[in-house]
Amino acid sequence: MGIRLQRGLHVAARLHRVLGLALAALFVTWFASGIAMVYYRPPLLDDAERLGFAAPLDATTTATTRVLPAAAVPPLAAAWPDVSDLRLARFGERWLYRWRTGDGWQAAWADDGTPARFDGHALAAEARRWLGDARSWRYVGEVDGDTQWTFFAGARPHLPLLRFATDGPLHRDVYFSSRTGEPVVATTPGSRLLYLLGPGLHYFSFAPLRSADSAWRTVVIVSSALGVLLCVIGLVLGIARLRLRRWWTGRARAIPYAAPALRRHHWSGLAFGVLGLTFVTSGLLSMNPGRMFPPTAVDARTEAAALGPPPPLEAYPAPVAAGPTRELHWHRRAGRPALVALVSLDERRVYLARGQAWQIEPPWSREAATAHAAAAVSATGASVLRTEWLARFDDHYYARKERHRPLPAVRVIASDGRWFYFDGVTGAPLSTTSPATRVRRWLYHGLHSFDVQWLLQRPRLWEATIWAVSLAGLAFATLAARLAFGGARRKPRRPGVML
Repeated sequence: MGIRLQRGLHVAARLHRVLGLALAALFVTWFASGIAMVYYRPPLLDDAERLGFAAPLDATTTATTRVLPAAAVPPLAAAWPDVSDLRLARFGERWLYRWRTGDGWQAAWADDGTPARFDGHALAAEARRWLGDARSWRYVGEVDGDTQWTFFAGARPHLPLLRFATDGPLHRDVYFSSRTGEPVVATTPGSRLLYLLGPGLHYFSFAPLRSADSAWRTVVIVSSALGVLLCVIGLVLGIARLRLRRWWTGRARAIPYAAPALRRHHWSGLAFGVLGLTFVTSGLLSMNPGRMFPPTAVDARTEAAALGPPPPLEAYPAPVAAGPTRELHWHRRAGRPALVALVSLDERRVYLARGQAWQIEPPWSREAATAHAAAAVSATGASVLRTEWLARFDDHYYARKERHRPLPAVRVIASDGRWFYFDGVTGAPLSTTSPATRVRRWLYHGLHSFDVQWLLQRPRLWEATIWAVSLAGLAFATLAARLAFGGARRKPRRPGVML
């Protein structure tokens, strides 16, 4: 072994020791919290939970409730050019328009068009529905800032939130929007514990740091990058210090360490070092450092090609709900006013405006949906190679925990390498992938959380895989931590060489 190589390995060994002291406990925490990540659910309610709590827009309320057209609601009409989402739901015995602009969510009563705001008294009945009559509960107060359970980006447009909680140390909480009157955040003792043991420890998801997005990103990226460096150096040293030829001839051990702790660390590093490297590298890529991967969000050009220009608010007739419906969403199809009636996220009906009335549209055929998607992609200037009807998820379009994805869907593959996904019911564009984002998908989701459809379709097997990999990584990290903090030293193989 040359002198320069010996010196280089000597420097690498010292750096590896320093990084090990700094990061050993963090690796233990990462692998242990990875198990909790399997079971946690975000405190921020997803659309399925919110919709499941919504009161139905049934035939009784339709017959007895006056509903103004959206254009006859003054605050909504004034905000319409900036509205990105408009819904109609029921609150108590009244119908309520809810819409989102750049200033957050707003609401107005559908029967008289007056703005709606909610306080603890107005939301008492809704809190009782959520928390139940059997347990005592109380209105805690208003939350108008970031706390551990309200710092989420999805909660901020609803601020201030109104908190209700049951009594006792093992309390349940629910936070309602003072703007729309709907539940936004909910916690239980179990969900709070799992969140702290999962995301809290796994990627430092604590409100003081997470609220400062730039600082939080820096902490995660730097710690992950140092972890990658630690694993790479460890693997290089582990391979460089092997003495397989001498071991084969019986003249020496394969690993030149006398201390048992160092020998165990060397063997476990060779066995699980690649696992640690892929784990921490994929965690680093989850932060998209330097914005090296493009976004998957649909651009305005694709949206306009798929949906057409936004109709004026006056073109939407007064809404009605026929059959079981929990929420109406304003939509458009080829520039025409449309309503999507939601019974659940997976059960939807589409209505198109015909003059001053709504007419239900029959479900699109497979051919109609794929033709619509292909035409939308072609209108953006991309050349379509083929279209595919998705009755099941693929490896780049799939639901995961709180992330819902509608089915059926249409995948359009363009000649420039982009894949476009469209809703097979409404025709809305859902996401776009490029070769770079598909690489990131495998490097991050594939290596970090084993998001492979074959496993995701077998939840118990996926769960067992996460447990097995996490426990293996935890054992490796624990051995390394014991070595780092225990001060174990190996006996040099020969004087003057310290690797």
